[in-house]
Amino acid sequence: MIKPVISLFIDNFDSYSYNIIYFLQKINGIKPIVIYPDEINYDEFLEKYNNKIDNIIISPGYGNPEENKYNNLIINILKNNLNIPILGICYGHQLICNFYGGKIKKVKNMFHGNINIIHINKDENGKYCNLFNNIKNDFKATCYNSLKVSKHINTSILDIICYSIYLNEYILMGIKHKQLPYYSVQYHPESVVSEYSYQFFENFKNITIDYHKKNKTIRFRQLENDLFQTYIKNKQISDINNVKDISFNNCLNNASEKMYELKIVKVIGIENLCNISYDIFQNVFYNKDDICFWLDSNNEILYEQNQGEKNQGEKNQGEKNQGEKNQGEKNQGEKNQGEKKQGEKNGIFNDIVNSSRFSYMGNARGTLSDVVEYYFVTPGNDGEKGGKNEYGAIINLKRKDRNKTTSHFSHQTQNNISEKNNCLNFDEENNTYEYQEIIKPNNCLVKYLNKKLEKYKNNFNINLSTFDINENIKNNDSNYSYSPFDKDDFIFNNKDTCLLGYIGLFNYEYKYETIKFLYGKNFEHAKNKDNEYLPVSFFIFPQNFIALDLVTNCLYLICLEPTKEEKEENGEKDEKDEKDEKGETTKARPSDCSHEMENERIPKFANKINKPCDKICASIKKENEQWVQETLNKIVSIVNKRSDQIGEKNGNFGDEKNGNFGDEKNGNFGDEKNKIVFSSSLSKDKYIENVKKCKDKITNGYSYELCLTTSFKGKYYISDKNSIDMLDLYKYLRKINKVSYSCFINYNRKLIINKNKYENGKNKYFSEKLEFNILCLSPEEFLRKNKNNIIRSKPIKGTIKRGKTYEEDLKLIKELKNNKKEISENLMIVDLTTNDFHRLCKMDTVKVTKLFDIESYTFLHQMVSEIIGESNNSKDFSDAIINIFPGGSMTGSPKLISMAILQEIEELPRGIYSGSVGFISIEGNFIFNIIIRTAIIQNNIISIGAGGAITVKSDENAEYDEMVLKFKSISTPICSYFKERYNANVQYII
Repeated sequence: MIKPVISLFIDNFDSYSYNIIYFLQKINGIKPIVIYPDEINYDEFLEKYNNKIDNIIISPGYGNPEENKYNNLIINILKNNLNIPILGICYGHQLICNFYGGKIKKVKNMFHGNINIIHINKDENGKYCNLFNNIKNDFKATCYNSLKVSKHINTSILDIICYSIYLNEYILMGIKHKQLPYYSVQYHPESVVSEYSYQFFENFKNITIDYHKKNKTIRFRQLENDLFQTYIKNKQISDINNVKDISFNNCLNNASEKMYELKIVKVIGIENLCNISYDIFQNVFYNKDDICFWLDSNNEILYEQNQGEKNQGEKNQGEKNQGEKNQGEKNQGEKNQGEKKQGEKNGIFNDIVNSSRFSYMGNARGTLSDVVEYYFVTPGNDGEKGGKNEYGAIINLKRKDRNKTTSHFSHQTQNNISEKNNCLNFDEENNTYEYQEIIKPNNCLVKYLNKKLEKYKNNFNINLSTFDINENIKNNDSNYSYSPFDKDDFIFNNKDTCLLGYIGLFNYEYKYETIKFLYGKNFEHAKNKDNEYLPVSFFIFPQNFIALDLVTNCLYLICLEPTKEEKEENGEKDEKDEKDEKGETTKARPSDCSHEMENERIPKFANKINKPCDKICASIKKENEQWVQETLNKIVSIVNKRSDQIGEKNGNFGDEKNGNFGDEKNGNFGDEKNKIVFSSSLSKDKYIENVKKCKDKITNGYSYELCLTTSFKGKYYISDKNSIDMLDLYKYLRKINKVSYSCFINYNRKLIINKNKYENGKNKYFSEKLEFNILCLSPEEFLRKNKNNIIRSKPIKGTIKRGKTYEEDLKLIKELKNNKKEISENLMIVDLTTNDFHRLCKMDTVKVTKLFDIESYTFLHQMVSEIIGESNNSKDFSDAIINIFPGGSMTGSPKLISMAILQEIEELPRGIYSGSVGFISIEGNFIFNIIIRTAIIQNNIISIGAGGAITVKSDENAEYDEMVLKFKSISTPICSYFKERYNANVQYII
């Protein structure tokens, strides 16, 4: 058996490093050893690695090698003429050349993500360098460099092996050392569009093998043997894991062993679920004085599909204002409509079916419901934010039940449920919660959520039944029948559905935790001057939940309840558990803070979770039965009233798709008592200055692309404040922006505060009362993982409007397809995403399944790429978020340095904007969006974020105009709502 080649990969914190690591692992037969340049010094390198590796790869990176302070390790390796093959890529190429006297200059015609033609040089013997064996001359490769090496290098030491010419500018693309096995290239051979990627890295492997044979290098192979044996062992384990059945059907086996039951009632017979989803949420879950959510798949194609299904055989997907057509009808004269129809049928609609056909809604009511809030706190002074060494504080909330005498978080067993309030004074309001704090340096929210979900995974049965709306109306029957169905698509076949789980969001600043766990670095936290006490993240686990299949028009009522089979183990009584728990003095206590808590324990609250007793089971079942019956009655009433109702007329506002937003400049006066005033956190001059700062960082080699943002605040004054219904405002907005990843969250809660701990507000990092709304109208998917461990991302970069005629439409599609700027921006995110996926996925499973595809929607064409991969069995939700959050489309690339640059330029935290909202299910699958086109409303202030990707080609004024356009795509319909409802004066101060 051929032993693998062991590479040492020096990662300069680049966002494309793991694309290179993939090729090295595939070709060498084993994953390389990965270190950061500041991780060890040269002496430590000699001790740990020198005699145990076969070659060294220096990764791409940021900055100018003449100035970078992290180069000492590599410089010492070069200085000592280490007798080992070395390959430098991009930044690594510049570093090697600079060490041997090459000057670093700025590229005159900078174009990041450009596809260059690489010309291979012959040496003095008329031969190509062996790094290009079996590679044809004049091949295509991606370039991301702002800097280049001067062509006037020391030719007594280095040979130029390749170059490119772009817009008459010569760029040195590769060198080889004349005496030592040192090579480097400026371009990115690992990029998805670079040619001969595999051959290139295989050539370097062959160079390594030949060099060691030729020079008879005696190398210590113990590490190689150890790694190789580990590789074989892991491969065998992986092969065994691959045959493991991970399907949902496991949940139906050994039913008596399961601890929980999902009671699911499938409601059928609804004609158009899209048109009544708002009414369902409003009547079943919405309460402005409580916590509730709606993940709203609201793509207009779903409406068109439902409209088309009214007549059997009618095909009218995406063809508005067209007459009914029989299934076999073909009108050759309507080429434009036929093409649009076929494209939407086979492309967009199928994608909607596979991606966003389901909506989910729920609240935090119910005994088993759970709310988790997450904050960053500074050690020793919990109330001050903005430190470098902050760590996470988990606040676990449970609704305060006025009918119970003890805390949900009590460590005492409570088999006997008292009905008298003789222990505590209870708040009669229904949004009051007890809380438990877990504060410790190693807290990690996503790992905590994973642990909480573990108790449900493969530990529940399904109780199936159906309810036919038509039969109910026909027979005036209010009961639902248990009619088992074992092949339902939502439950058994669809791999993206959420049967139940945590629904919530990460704000953009959750990046501090992902950076900490991914890179081992602590960033200085941006300071929040407003001090609004909004959590960094929050997640809601509902006991009662509704899922809506907007394609089949089926609705699912889902309830969680414990099974009666779960008793005390071995017949032991609760006294033993009580004694054990009383001894656990370091555990967190109700409404208190444990800084020493070592175990992230799941609160037992009267044994309702861990060992449910018969009385608790019966109580929860009764809750669920009552909720199901009341909900069915409400749905029947809604269907009776709304089944034939057409949506209300949209508001009177500018045409968003054409960028016309009305004529408000300094004011549009209505009622003097009612007004809304939007102002920018930055002046136009300041924003343009920030754009210039971004471009300066890019031209100096610190980034390829920076996604700059800013924020706007709209303060509204309404004479009757109580008349503003945020759900009604969201209803207005969602009629305008029908997109796949919308959501509405109403968050209103009170906490029972420990008065002694937080006397006079000292050290308090959270608010006793917290109330805000999120109105999100995002079209962008960030990340998903299905139940077969397939993860996917669909970056969208590149947009153009639809044409008025068929010919104009084709012309615009062609224009978008050939737009080099749009292609390069899309490519940067594709390469970044594949890099992140390679950290998570099994070997050879990461694929770019769509590259620069054009998808046509009602108002626009978009350039879309798609990346998929199969996650390693050992990788879960927490690994995915730590490795990939925040989305690259909101940061730029390289991601780590881009986030640091943007924080320095923007100064203030972004908050919820640029974060991500979605769900993580009890089966391990998840879907999250990118939070854009979103309004966050708190204390009569509407906050909206907006921005754009800055590249070296950006025009400062055009970038400002584009940013304002994006902001007004949300602010204008909001202002229209206030004008229509309250005759409000609208004013912009920007």
